[in-house]
Amino acid sequence: MGQYYKPVLGNNEGTDQNVYSLKHGLKLMEHAWWFDNECACIARLLYKNPMRLAWVGDYAEKSDFEQSFKEDRCIPENVITVDLEKIWKSKKYDKSLDGEKLFLEGKYLVNHDQKTYVDLDFYHDSLDNNEGTINPIPLLTAVGNGRGGGDYCGNDNDSVGSWAWNLISIEDQEPEGFEKVNFFFEENY
Repeated sequence: MGQYYKPVLGNNEGTDQNVYSLKHGLKLMEHAWWFDNECACIARLLYKNPMRLAWVGDYAEKSDFEQSFKEDRCIPENVITVDLEKIWKSKKYDKSLDGEKLFLEGKYLVNHDQKTYVDLDFYHDSLDNNEGTINPIPLLTAVGNGRGGGDYCGNDNDSVGSWAWNLISIEDQEPEGFEKVNFFFEENY
């Protein structure tokens, strides 16, 4: 069976969680592409606006958000994690994605908790783009990957979800004092 995903954004403390509807949820590799409209709308929300982000699959479990999750991702102790029941059982938290989009050329994806960043131009240019470029934002923040059809299985698979529920933003400049990291998300066909 296929697993469907919805991005969840929260403030610095993890409260004020908002679920964004991607056409009632989409399989991860149906929408995790460089020029995807829904990804571009989430990028717009992150532009110069650090927020906590988790791209949560409907096969994710409460244990995915236990203490080891916070420790592995450098999430501060006092941050509230994602409430799975709100995502999949309550429609009142859904928000539709519309309006301006932000595409990733010339930008930097910044992880404020881990003090790292991705040069998105370098990321894009370093991949074999015959099938199109995978957008790193849904993959880095995915929770539940590998449990359903349509999930990502390819290069850097162990990095999928490594930024989930971290404080993330998209910036125009490299952040001072942060470490540049590289990912190479390409599907293995």
